[in-house]
Amino acid sequence: MKEIFVVQVEAAPDGVQQSPDEFGGAYINVYTTELNIRNAIDIAEREVVDAGWRTERVVS
Repeated sequence: MKEIFVVQVEAAPDGVQQSPDEFGGAYINVYTTELNIRNAIDIAEREVVDAGWRTERVVS
């Protein structure tokens, strides 16, 4: 069985795809089977940007 990393990101709308007037912010959980935490964080940050948010900080 593969190990799963859960990376939680505190995010804010990017102002283009997501409106700051509509969303104040979010905590986003990204699940990945990446083999190390640095790569898992990179994937999480990429997914957050692709969804129209910007990373404020990585929580876990």
